[in-house]
Amino acid sequence: MPTHVFALSEGKLLALLEEQGEALFQHNASFLMRVYPKGTRFTSSNLDPAPFWRQAGVQMVALNWQAVDAALMLNDAMFANTEGWVLKPAGYHDVHEVSVKKKGLDLTVPVLAAQNLDASKSSTPDVYIKCQLHVESRLEKQEGQIPNEGKSKGGEWKRRSSHRHSHDPDFGGEDLSFLGVENVVPELSFVRFKAMDDVSYQKDRMLGWTCFRLDRFPQGLHLLPLRGADAKPNGSALLVNIRLNWDDSSVR
Repeated sequence: MPTHVFALSEGKLLALLEEQGEALFQHNASFLMRVYPKGTRFTSSNLDPAPFWRQAGVQMVALNWQAVDAALMLNDAMFANTEGWVLKPAGYHDVHEVSVKKKGLDLTVPVLAAQNLDASKSSTPDVYIKCQLHVESRLEKQEGQIPNEGKSKGGEWKRRSSHRHSHDPDFGGEDLSFLGVENVVPELSFVRFKAMDDVSYQKDRMLGWTCFRLDRFPQGLHLLPLRGADAKPNGSALLVNIRLNWDDSSVR
């Protein structure tokens, strides 16, 4: 039973990870730790929770909830369909008995179609699909450090489809592939989809999103409901045919 909880700002935790990374990981296998955004995030931006979970073994990553960004999407996927907590993977809570189990991954997602995108608007969107893998970065792998000073960003692997001018675009099974991905902890890694409207001379608009932990990502043909910028289901969906293969022997 944990007997204390440490709460650190992201800056202090990053410094501690660099100075005493192994000791920090060992501590968090038996005791609780919370990390929170630094006070200089005046725009309420977020840190990326995934590397704090993976590299430091932190249990609680506090986030700003003013806008649904990548960090909140990952957090939603981590705790989806649970009571608000999940058991750490093997090697994160029993470090003296089991090592962290990492796998190789080949993922191909043929994008078949989407429906009901931006249906409330009379103008027709110019739609493309973004797919990103949030997995261990090169800096995490080689140095055990958290990249980009913990800033929330896109995934380490990124793919996007071609464009379709439609509320109900047909992508014809266009493949979004991620082959030869190494050192993946499935329970702490994620795949994220966004349906985007390509707007000329402006920032592209997000029409819907969904995110999954990789160990929960379903295989086969699926109609994935999408959510809007308020994180609520918006009536749109993405039809995909998921092919996912794990390789226990490909860790390098």
